[in-house]
Amino acid sequence: MVSLSTSSSETFMTALTTLPMSSPSTSSTTSSTSTTTTTTTTTTTTTTTTTTPAPKFYCLPGWTLFDRGTYKWCMNLYWSQTLTSAAAAKCKTLNSAAVPTGFQNPAEISVIMAIAAQTGNYPRSIILGAYRRAACIGQLVTATCTAANSFYWTDGYTSGTAGFVWETGSPNNYVLIENNLVIVAPNGKLDDRPGQDSQAGVLCGMEAYFG
Repeated sequence: MVSLSTSSSETFMTALTTLPMSSPSTSSTTSSTSTTTTTTTTTTTTTTTTTTPAPKFYCLPGWTLFDRGTYKWCMNLYWSQTLTSAAAAKCKTLNSAAVPTGFQNPAEISVIMAIAAQTGNYPRSIILGAYRRAACIGQLVTATCTAANSFYWTDGYTSGTAGFVWETGSPNNYVLIENNLVIVAPNGKLDDRPGQDSQAGVLCGMEAYFG
């Protein structure tokens, strides 16, 4: 048995009391929660549709529009005592493109007679854009020169014979010089007349405008 001296014993005890004391180990776990935020952006596209009116045919003020299928035609009545030889010049005073004109069908006659009725002062004869065919000048109505084919429309647009709606007994080519046509208002019937006669007015026509 080893015997420790008192001084050694005290030294040992002092050493024990001066040793650092170990603290219990504490483990700490920190839990971190991650939050993800998703932002959705909605883009709204607005489409604006502009409707452009379709172009259309039209006449100048005072003129009446007629639909002739392949083209549109405007008519106007020029009221003034006029010789047939001056009829074209009278139409030009309304519009530089206007010419004496005729009727494509009886429906057009009805419209023009309704317009003529608004001015009163009947009966009146209105010069039309028509002339006797060369082969029928100086001729009465015959098998060759009939009421349907003795005249033709001179405006370059009106065609056919449906617009030749005659006064009773016409065309008669009185004294063989009636090479021009008039329409008598208000009955809306055609009559052949000599070119030197003065009439109440002229029926003028021109192509319609488009836009």
